[in-house]
Amino acid sequence: MEYADLGTQRMKQALKSFLRTEYHSILYALITCAEAQGVLIVSNPYTLSRATNKIYQQRIAKQVGVKVAEQVLTNSIATFSQFYEQNPACLFKPIYNSTYIAIDKQQFFTYPTLITQPIYEAIKNKEIDFHVYHFQEKLAFVCEYRVVVFGNEVYAFKIEGNYELDWRKDLKAVTFEAVPNFVYQDLCLTYMQAMQINFGSFDFIETSEGTYFIECNSPGYFLFCDKNQTVGLAQKFANFLCA
Repeated sequence: MEYADLGTQRMKQALKSFLRTEYHSILYALITCAEAQGVLIVSNPYTLSRATNKIYQQRIAKQVGVKVAEQVLTNSIATFSQFYEQNPACLFKPIYNSTYIAIDKQQFFTYPTLITQPIYEAIKNKEIDFHVYHFQEKLAFVCEYRVVVFGNEVYAFKIEGNYELDWRKDLKAVTFEAVPNFVYQDLCLTYMQAMQINFGSFDFIETSEGTYFIECNSPGYFLFCDKNQTVGLAQKFANFLCA
């Protein structure tokens, strides 16, 4: 029997990847077995692998009756150009939540990015590598909402403040106001059932033409919406876990 030399850097990296896969497989198995025994699993990794895919999210949102923005998923510059000409204010959006590129222990996260005319021209002239990308129209928003759902409870928060594109980049620049009877309250619960998830942080944009679904972060942060505990969100979530 021939044994691998674990002293080389290349082998160490391969071993690290192997062990990570092994640990993840063990953890996923334990979580799935616990859930089969009736233990509440807030974020099952197997379920999350589907629920965090933003393309699938758009399909389910539309299926349950929520408005979605115009968008395209393509690896064709011609198709992208046609979409851009119809939606000159459009955004690039990463497909998977929390996507980042790691270089020399630094993490570079991908955020929604406005496709400006110079970027469009660079793509059209093949100055930027074009793979499979997700583009979405930029909605002229009146305000935005973060809607937190767990169990059968729906807590909507109206977001207002001075920001350009993504309020998550500067939470100090925005405020959150609890909103009772959110317009899509029941449909949020229907979405949760369709996705088979127990927890979700939804993002919606309100425009003059209605309220649009943006995405649902199944493992999304939410306590910053109620940092003064006017709604008691932390206690309500604790009660949900202990029920």
